[in-house]
Amino acid sequence: MENIVTRIIEIDREANEKLAQSKQQQQQLLADARAEAQQQRTGPPGRTMVEVARESGNVQRNNIEYADNAARNAAQKALHDRMVNEGKILDLTENRENVSQYFPDLRSMPKAERKVILREKIKLLKDDLRTYLRQIKGASFEFEINGETIEAKLYNTGIQEVLENLTQEKSGMLFASEEIFKNAEYLYSTTDKRGNPEVSGWDYFYVPVKLGDDT
Repeated sequence: MENIVTRIIEIDREANEKLAQSKQQQQQLLADARAEAQQQRTGPPGRTMVEVARESGNVQRNNIEYADNAARNAAQKALHDRMVNEGKILDLTENRENVSQYFPDLRSMPKAERKVILREKIKLLKDDLRTYLRQIKGASFEFEINGETIEAKLYNTGIQEVLENLTQEKSGMLFASEEIFKNAEYLYSTTDKRGNPEVSGWDYFYVPVKLGDDT
């Protein structure tokens, strides 16, 4: 009788272990499905459009330490001067003026009233920018790095990041994102400034922009 009881307990334990394993597998499959769905909506977690693309192929990059501001500034100045000399300038003056409606001059109004209006204007601006950027989210953009071409896409994560701290100049440029992506040239690459091990690095691209008399 004791042996029979012991065997029943062992069988039950085996059944419970198999049931537990089955539940774990189902939970893992569900978690994987959710992660895949989330990635399709927002892109790989913690990555921007170019950071994702940089993982493809053996591309030779111009690596600069993120903390080396002198080297980064020198590289940007060299590329800026060359592109300006070659006439590769984007004139976004009109874009800046087109978003002036979101930045009305309300200095003559009481501060409390001014804050309410400006808050509503910025909310409307973010909605309009979000709509525009989502329209180009599914498109692939080609970037050249030292003779090699990589493809990149815009993800929801990147959209949310660029909608912070909006100014009139920045907003005008964001509405020209597609044009900027198509004309930007490779600048340099750096490691992640926060040392995040999940981020292999950052590729920077640059294009001179003209706003009024300033380039």
